[in-house]
Amino acid sequence: MPNTNIDKIAWELVVFAKETAKKNIVAAVSSGQIKVDPEVLPVIIMLIDSSINEGFNKGHKNFIKKVSLTSETGDATVVLKKRK
Repeated sequence: MPNTNIDKIAWELVVFAKETAKKNIVAAVSSGQIKVDPEVLPVIIMLIDSSINEGFNKGHKNFIKKVSLTSETGDATVVLKKRK
């Protein structure tokens, strides 16, 4: 599978995670489960969005490298060994 396909699939996964996290925060605030000043909620949503983006960008190269290696070797255990 070319890296562009893997990139797209990985990004779609990130988008689903971001949308779910934001939806759940808004629902929790709306239901009173957590108390947040309505003026602060957009800032919290922006922080969630930017934090997930940052995490994706930091881990992206390593993820692609490991997926490519798994595809080449057919052995996920090679890439799942613990880092030292």
